[in-house]
Amino acid sequence: SSEDGAVNSHPLGLTRAQELRARTQACEREQRRLRAEYELEVQHCADLREALEARERELAGAKEPLQAQLQEAREALELAERAECGSLMRIEDDLAQCTRLLEHKDGKIDDLERRLQGMQQCYQKFLRDGPPKDTVVEEALRAADKEMSELLSGVQRREQVIASLNSDLRSALEYMISANVEAAGGPAPDLTLEDFLPMSVRDHLGLSEHGSTHLQILYKKYELIMVELRQKFHDVGTPVAQSDQMSTASTKDVSVRHANWHSSDLDSSRLDSSRLDSSRRSSHTDEYHPDIQGGPYTPLEAGLEEISPKPATLAAGLLPDSTMMNSAGEALAQMMPVLGDIWNQEDPEGIEANVSPLVAIDLDGDDVWAEPADAASPSSGSRSAPPSGGPASASLEEEGRLLR
Repeated sequence: SSEDGAVNSHPLGLTRAQELRARTQACEREQRRLRAEYELEVQHCADLREALEARERELAGAKEPLQAQLQEAREALELAERAECGSLMRIEDDLAQCTRLLEHKDGKIDDLERRLQGMQQCYQKFLRDGPPKDTVVEEALRAADKEMSELLSGVQRREQVIASLNSDLRSALEYMISANVEAAGGPAPDLTLEDFLPMSVRDHLGLSEHGSTHLQILYKKYELIMVELRQKFHDVGTPVAQSDQMSTASTKDVSVRHANWHSSDLDSSRLDSSRLDSSRRSSHTDEYHPDIQGGPYTPLEAGLEEISPKPATLAAGLLPDSTMMNSAGEALAQMMPVLGDIWNQEDPEGIEANVSPLVAIDLDGDDVWAEPADAASPSSGSRSAPPSGGPASASLEEEGRLLR
């Protein structure tokens, strides 16, 4: 071109162009280098971005376990803090308790020191004054013996009063039961507890636990008698209509036996009372021998046990021998003296004059009937001294012979 020709024609222009061309080439090379570096940086940034995203994904996956571990660590720290607080409180309580015990021991030590000082002073005084005179000791012993004697005599009097009241209560209750049975027409197999003592009377009396014990003993006694009557009626096949036909020996013999048995009852009551007093005087403690069923005796129960026989003993003493029962009439005749003795109680005031005990009289030699004692012969009211051997000496065979 013309321009090139111009440049070529001028040396300065040629040098300037070469410089520009060299500078352009250098810029291009620098541009290529920068572009290559830029591409390398872009690739490096992409790699870093990928690594960052992978790291973020790893951190996101590890965040939940780390949070769970952090929560567990916080809970463990809280438990440790509470345990530490509890341990500190227990240590403080133990320390305070030890302090109080130490103060208490110090107080005891001070008290013992004061007592020791007092004892030392008393000992020094004893050494100075000498031992006490015998008269003072003897007077104290005599006063103690006198007080003990008075207490023992008071206990004996109270025991006698208790025994007497027990006997009086039993006699009164038995009189009421016997009067009710007599008012019901005499002993019969169909009598019940309501016939013995009505509920209205029991409510009116308002007996205590000990009085109820007496009443239960008497109930058991009369129940055994009525049960025996029912058993005898059933065994011999006697109709219930014949329960009023009873036989016995002469009125005089029956009266004598009643008097003998009544005297024996009084003697046995006195013997039981004396035995009870002696047994109580011999043991001035609060412990009593156990019952057969395992329960301990109280003083009143022990007295009731000695005054009132047990049901087995009572049945053995009241009921006749079954081998002697040959007929219903003979069985009832043998039961009559025992039943009559129940209502034939001692009555010094004449209260029981309207209630006569039953006796049996022989009407025609074959039939026997129960009749009150006041309707029998006058000799039935007489009382003679008991023969030798007491009521047990008259056997059932002899009574059967007299009845026949």
